[in-house]
Amino acid sequence: MKFSKFFITTQKEAPKDAILPSHILLIRAGFISQTGSGIYDILPLGKIVLDKIQHIIKDELDRAGAIELKLGLATPISYWKESGRENKYGKELITFEDRKANKFVLSPTNEEAIVNLIKNKITS
Repeated sequence: MKFSKFFITTQKEAPKDAILPSHILLIRAGFISQTGSGIYDILPLGKIVLDKIQHIIKDELDRAGAIELKLGLATPISYWKESGRENKYGKELITFEDRKANKFVLSPTNEEAIVNLIKNKITS
């Protein structure tokens, strides 16, 4: 694709709420776009950079003999209660119920999920 046809949204002025130089540059250069408080879209230039970083990390982990897995976006709230981190996150932790009234957390991190997976699967 020609650069002239590429979707790039640059800005001359720094965003009002941006304080860090890196934050200002990422927005002004068209790598990210803010859609809400603390919520950002990764634009095409940012996606290219993110893909390169992921590729480097994956190559290094493959060389080290690591294996990859993907964990769910939601975890049962019981994992968070067991770890004691439910209260540490407070109202920032997004919780919801499924149609059977089971309570879940939209996981900001996956420590609870991976600990539960390992403790129930590895027996040696």
